[in-house]
Amino acid sequence: MNVLIIDDHSMMADGIIKRVKKVLPEAECTFVDNVRSAYAELHHRDFDLIISDLELDDAQPELPESEQGEEVEPNGFSLAKYILTQKPDTKIIALTHYNSYRIMKKAKAAGFKAFLNKGSSFNDFSETLLNVLKNGEYVSETEKQLVKKRKAVTNTIFNDSLKGIVLLSKRELELTLLCSLTTDRNELAQKLKVEPYTIDSHFKHIMSKLNLGSRKEVALFAMDYQKELSDELKARHK
Repeated sequence: MNVLIIDDHSMMADGIIKRVKKVLPEAECTFVDNVRSAYAELHHRDFDLIISDLELDDAQPELPESEQGEEVEPNGFSLAKYILTQKPDTKIIALTHYNSYRIMKKAKAAGFKAFLNKGSSFNDFSETLLNVLKNGEYVSETEKQLVKKRKAVTNTIFNDSLKGIVLLSKRELELTLLCSLTTDRNELAQKLKVEPYTIDSHFKHIMSKLNLGSRKEVALFAMDYQKELSDELKARHK
């Protein structure tokens, strides 16, 4: 059982390894503190499980390139996407100080099989490792609590916004759905094959119709109500 642990805080190494060994006594743990070292280890051998932080500082140049020829950014999200491009069956768990619903959703979208906060209980840590190894993915107690807290907030905040979905044009629906992945105007413009200023114009209309105050709120709304937005878009195609 080979386990790769990636965290730019080397002082975290002993604590994480002890936890892993307590859950998986036969595990051989390898610890690295930057993206380039992780890349090197992945080329030397296969790992049954990877546990990675999300915010990784890597000052070293010449980071690996993806199959599209793009440099891999020094953070856990991009590293996960790169690893899964090379080895789609890799089991990766996010272990981070972030205790954020938005970050959790972004991590799952990047391909992480589970999301854990570094302050999570040993029981949550243990159940997550065992279930990811057995089933391929797992909804940790950390995730459940974030979803529960998020629902309590959004039921109030987005109540009026839900009513505005029917007011969105087909293109505005497409843009809103894409916001669950990114709010960068240039990326969105490229995906929709329009000019960036067109994206700005769409955002103004979307925020007005959904009664939202920022692009970040649009992104959060899109994450929580993907089904409703998708259903409305499908209805427009009929």
